[in-house]
Amino acid sequence: MSSVILITNDREQQKVLRHALRDSPVKVAAECSDLNSAIEAFKNAPSALTIVDLFIPGSSGIEVVKSLKRINEKGIFLLLSRVRTRSMIEKAFL
Repeated sequence: MSSVILITNDREQQKVLRHALRDSPVKVAAECSDLNSAIEAFKNAPSALTIVDLFIPGSSGIEVVKSLKRINEKGIFLLLSRVRTRSMIEKAFL
């Protein structure tokens, strides 16, 4: 069974993601709301996919992905956001 790590402090977003994955063959391996817990979960709960919110307290989803890629450069990440500004979207792809 594949697993996923959810990294968001938005409780509603966590609920929606858990619901979307509920009937899939994907297991939620960990849920994190900040950079430190994300790093710990990423090290301890290998996953096929890591879903990251753009806005993380004390950091950003972009910084979270950069930190996790230093641990495993082959990790697969999905960055989520409600942002509509072009500059923030462009930063996510650099």
